[in-house]
Amino acid sequence: MKKIISMLITFCLVMSSAAVFAEAETTEGDTSSVVNSGTATTGEDETSTNIKKADRQAVRAEKQAAKAQKIAVKQGNKAQKDALRAELKAVKDQMKANREIIKGLSAQVRELHKKAVVRIKEIVKDKESLTQETVDELKDMLAQLRDARVEIAGTRGKIVEECLDMGIAKKNKDAEKIKNGLNNVLDVQKTRIQKLNSIIEALNNISGYKAE
Repeated sequence: MKKIISMLITFCLVMSSAAVFAEAETTEGDTSSVVNSGTATTGEDETSTNIKKADRQAVRAEKQAAKAQKIAVKQGNKAQKDALRAELKAVKDQMKANREIIKGLSAQVRELHKKAVVRIKEIVKDKESLTQETVDELKDMLAQLRDARVEIAGTRGKIVEECLDMGIAKKNKDAEKIKNGLNNVLDVQKTRIQKLNSIIEALNNISGYKAE
C-alpha cells in the first residue's frame, strides 16, 4: 500500500513538473511572438515613413519643375516682347526715312510743276509750230500726270484708316495689329514714292519737251 502511495506521489510530481515545463515553453513562445510582432510593426513604420518622404520629395520636385517652367515662360515672353519691340522700331525708323524721301520728292514736284506750266505756255503760244501731234503728246503726258496725282490722293485716306486702326490696337494692347498697321503704312508710303517719281518723270518730260 505504501508502495502504491509512493508511486502516486512520484507520478503527481512528474506530471506537475511537465505542466510547469509546458507552461514555460508556452510563455517563451508567446514572448517570441510578441517580439516578432514588435519587429513587424517597426518595419511597417519605416515603410510608411519612406513613402511619406518619397511623397514629399515628389511634391518638392513638382514645385521646382513648375517654378522652372514659369521662369522659362516668363523669359520666353520677354524675348518675344524684345523681338517685337525691335521689329516695331525698325519699321518706325523706315517710316521716318520714307517721310523724308516723300518730303524731298514733293518739293521736287513743286519746282518741276512750275517749269512744266511755263513750258506748256510757251508751246501753246507758238501757234505756228504747234501741231496736232504736239497737242496729242502733251495730252498724253498731262494724263499720266493726272493719273499719278489721283493715285497719290487716294493713299492719304488709307494712311488715315491705318492710323485709326492702330489707335484702337494700341488701346487694346494688340501688338500684332500695331505691327500689321505699321507695315501697311509702309506699303502706302512705297506707293506714294513710286507715284511721286512718276509725276516727276511726267513733269520732266513736259519741261524738256521739244516738238520734232
